[in-house]
Amino acid sequence: MGVTSDMLNSGQMPHSEILDWDWIRGALAGMDISSERDPAWLWKPFLEDLKSMQVLYDIKPLTPWQENEEQSILDSLGGYVSITASISGTGIRFPLPSEMVKKVSECLPAMDIEKHSHGITIPWKQIDAFTSLVQIRGPVEEMILEVSS
Repeated sequence: MGVTSDMLNSGQMPHSEILDWDWIRGALAGMDISSERDPAWLWKPFLEDLKSMQVLYDIKPLTPWQENEEQSILDSLGGYVSITASISGTGIRFPLPSEMVKKVSECLPAMDIEKHSHGITIPWKQIDAFTSLVQIRGPVEEMILEVSS
């Protein structure tokens, strides 16, 4: 959808020129955790675009909490959340290994977030602040826009 298909259709670009490199790596890591999303008709084109980008550019998944000095944690978190997040009445929730909840929450300073043993919930009142730090795309972005309008 959108950004990934634009990149695919623009011809093969050198790695250094791919926009949102860390976002894509984070999204691919999210796909390792949440491979099946419903409804399939909404997710299928988005996930296929990401898989095509992975093959075309030989992109390796990288979770937001893996140590990598070249990685932008917030960018990779955006890709990861764009794949793994679920929408609820209280906000958006995404899974994290329990030992990483604190590390990821430290990347979101001054935000009132709910930490769980296996993830984080961003309350609706914090969505604007969260999405100004973390780029959300695809079906999760569409669901957030639908709920907030």
